[in-house]
This record gives sequence, C-alpha cells and structure tokens, in this order.
Amino acid sequence: MTFQELHARATADNDLLVWTIYDHPADFPNLYVVRPHSSKYACPLDLHFAHTQLAVVRGALQHLGLTCLPRAESDPPAVLESWI
Repeated sequence: MTFQELHARATADNDLLVWTIYDHPADFPNLYVVRPHSSKYACPLDLHFAHTQLAVVRGALQHLGLTCLPRAESDPPAVLESWI
C-alpha cells in the first residue's frame, strides 16, 4: 500500500494519521524512518518507510500535502519531527 492509499483510507475512515520521522532509530540505525500513527485508534500502524536521505522521507510527506511539526522536548531522542 502506498502512502497516498493509506492516507486516503484513513481520511475516509475519519482517522487523522500523524507521521513521525525518526533519525536513525535503534531498529534502523543507518536510516531515517517514517511511521504513521492513528489518532482514531491511538496506536502506531504496522508500516514504515526508510531511506538514507532525510530529503526523500520529507518529500514523500510533502507530496501528501502534510504540515511539519517540530519535535517536542518530551519526544524520545530518535524523533526528529512529526507531520499532520
């Protein structure tokens, strides 16, 4: 399933996905990773996208028309930013 398909399905289901970019998390220490989280179901989805270049990950989210939110001080260290 593509980002666009997942985003469209969530929107049709009245779900807001929050996409979080992780900066080289422990499970992917050499990559930037984006994971969607469902606000309707209050859980992360079992899906991720990983790439060596941050610009590629951000570009995929920008393509969906999403807005970047900077990381909060209370976020785990690997969280770079979130997109809604």
